[in-house]
Amino acid sequence: MLNKLRINLTILNTIVLVVILSIISVFVYVLMDFNLHKDIDDILITNSHQVDNYINFIEDNKFNDQVDEEKKNEHLRSIHNMTKNNISYVLLDTEKGVNINSSYLELDYKLLMGIRKDAMNDGEGFDRIINDLNRAFYFTTVNIEGINYRICTTYYSTDMQKNNVRTIQTIKTLRNEKDVLNRLGFTLIATIIIGTSLSLIGGYILAGRSLIPIIKSWQRQQEFVSDASHELRTPLAVVQTNLEVVKGSQNETVKSQSYWLDNAYDETLRMNKIIEDLLFLARADSGQKILEKEKLDLSFLLMDVCEKLIPIAANKQLQIIANVDENLSIWGDGNKIRQLMFILIDNAINYSSPNKVIRVLAKEVKNGALIEVIDQGIGISHKDLNRVFDRFYRADKARSREQGGTGLGLSIAKWIVDIHKGRIDIESKEQEGTKVVAFLPFN
Repeated sequence: MLNKLRINLTILNTIVLVVILSIISVFVYVLMDFNLHKDIDDILITNSHQVDNYINFIEDNKFNDQVDEEKKNEHLRSIHNMTKNNISYVLLDTEKGVNINSSYLELDYKLLMGIRKDAMNDGEGFDRIINDLNRAFYFTTVNIEGINYRICTTYYSTDMQKNNVRTIQTIKTLRNEKDVLNRLGFTLIATIIIGTSLSLIGGYILAGRSLIPIIKSWQRQQEFVSDASHELRTPLAVVQTNLEVVKGSQNETVKSQSYWLDNAYDETLRMNKIIEDLLFLARADSGQKILEKEKLDLSFLLMDVCEKLIPIAANKQLQIIANVDENLSIWGDGNKIRQLMFILIDNAINYSSPNKVIRVLAKEVKNGALIEVIDQGIGISHKDLNRVFDRFYRADKARSREQGGTGLGLSIAKWIVDIHKGRIDIESKEQEGTKVVAFLPFN
């Protein structure tokens, strides 16, 4: 199931990336195409003016023996540069019969005359019309044998009576521009393909890493459900078994069956404790456990908890020694801190051998109070230390069940410390004892 989710996340991320790359690529391609055509149109307009200036220069100096050679050479250079840049031109005067073509002309003359006629009639059929220096420039693109040509057509009267209409057409082949766009398109497509491939590989790896916390959480949940079911199944089985014994002895008195009934009753108490702890953690996970913070006399609270647990420790031949600094106070939830201390000291009592000492220390440190609960019990192995705060985890399950433990106490203790913005650590050596250190900040 999780592998299918990983694949679906990878595919979804890849689709999103492909869509984004495609949109960007189309935008870049269209923008490049637009700018190329715009630049070409501007060049053709400029060249149209240059052709007009060149023809006017020739006409003005037709009967002049003193020709300005510098200007003449300047016009000739501009016309030469047009040819060099694959731009050809056609000039036609209707009345004067002047018809000048550049030596570089690839298009059929009849085609150009048809375009000229369209421009002079209604100007329809052109993809762009630009007005520049009181003239209209008509642009169209034609395709001849797979090659695109951009044609700029303009016309104007050369005399006051408007008898002579001069038409100038400048033409540029779009071979180079098409090559540029083709290379750009190939690059963009290659980018999309490479990006898709990298996204599939990287996305699969990253999806796997992102699912690690989910996998661990799911595994913990499965383990939690399994352990909870097991913990509830055991007392239920005990209750059922003992009640079946009582049920099978219908002629016996209640007093004579008190052993079996006491067993069933003890297990119901244990089930009630498990359910209470589960409900506590469930409410904590859902954020329903709101702290009721107040200024708390921590010194009094710790001594009070120790005094209440001294008789229980004495029944197991254990001694509790408290060394608590006076006037220790923090902002916290008194009930939760009390529950924390009951859990820690009760654990020390349950896992200590007779004739041992349990020490409870508390002192003020920088920014908070440091609490230590030290026992001389059986200790915890190094491999179990990292999991002691996991729910239902117990290093010695048999002894824990014998002592009535649920495996949830330290999970609750850690939640209480965490919700107070503190920290809790455990140090332990097998057969030597365990030290639990909890830090609670002042505020």
